[in-house]
Amino acid sequence: MTAAENDQRGMGYRLTGLLSWWIETLVAGLPAWLRRCLGIEPDRLLLEPAADGLAARLARAGRTQALPAVAGDEPPSAWREAARQALVTLRLPAATGLLRPVELPAAAAENLGQVLRFEMDRLTPFQASQVYFGHRLLGREGDRLRALLWAVPRARVDAELQAASRAGLAVAAVELAEAGPLTVPGLARPPGGIGWLNGLLLAFLAAQLLAALAVPFWQGRQRLTELAGAAVQLRPAAEEAAALLRERERLSGGGERAFRGKAAAGSVAVLLEDLSNRLPDEAWLGQFNLVDGRVELEGSTTSTAALVPVIEASPHFGKVSFRAPVVSDPVSRREQFQLSVEVRRR
Repeated sequence: MTAAENDQRGMGYRLTGLLSWWIETLVAGLPAWLRRCLGIEPDRLLLEPAADGLAARLARAGRTQALPAVAGDEPPSAWREAARQALVTLRLPAATGLLRPVELPAAAAENLGQVLRFEMDRLTPFQASQVYFGHRLLGREGDRLRALLWAVPRARVDAELQAASRAGLAVAAVELAEAGPLTVPGLARPPGGIGWLNGLLLAFLAAQLLAALAVPFWQGRQRLTELAGAAVQLRPAAEEAAALLRERERLSGGGERAFRGKAAAGSVAVLLEDLSNRLPDEAWLGQFNLVDGRVELEGSTTSTAALVPVIEASPHFGKVSFRAPVVSDPVSRREQFQLSVEVRRR
């Protein structure tokens, strides 16, 4: 699994946890009577193993009320009356099962129940087929997650379910005291709440979720509209500033070119003066060009070879090379030369 996939999975866990916390907070703010009506927090008929069979208590609005004990094989009418509207729950004592924390790779969070089923014989003394179990995710640390696992032997759970069935009660949930619910297939469906109120609550939650998602986008769009309007108003000033900047660059560029031209003119004058002072009187220059750091000379003299060391002795000039062969005039006994002279950088 790549790091990007791990990051996406971690983001999914955080968003799921945030959504769960948000929904739980909204539900907690509802009155207890409304939660019971909606089926969010129903009344519960708690069936607990007793020495002579089963005992029953009615849990309502955070309080419990003991119901009359069973007389013979027929449960009291109070049990049957409560079972019509309450969630019939078989609660087993904590000593009945096993409860232990476990640590697993973070990737197991997606299918935690399935992973625990495969690992049951390693984590407990039982095979997965021998127990009913439940679990709860406790937290996550880096690439590891912590969870709580509880399990109860199936034989014990099935025996208590049969006792409830003989009493005419359809159990809808099984839980281990001090732990939580057990996953037991084939249980009765829990009684539902009032349908239209459930729909109303879901619509209310959906509206809040949509508002929570839409408001930031709407605010961002309003801000973009305001910024676009401000940009339109500032455009003339920006264009004027850009025109002034271009004019400044143009003027500064012209000044720089003039400065370079002046500097080059001064350099040419220095080189030409130095060369004039060094050349012998019988040497004549017909052309003097300064091109890319070199001076191109054309002229005539009685001895071109004698000019080379004279020029190279100057602090302004470097190596002298011939641009063309020297041509001798037999009548005047003078040589026509074309030289290229390096200019020393100072």
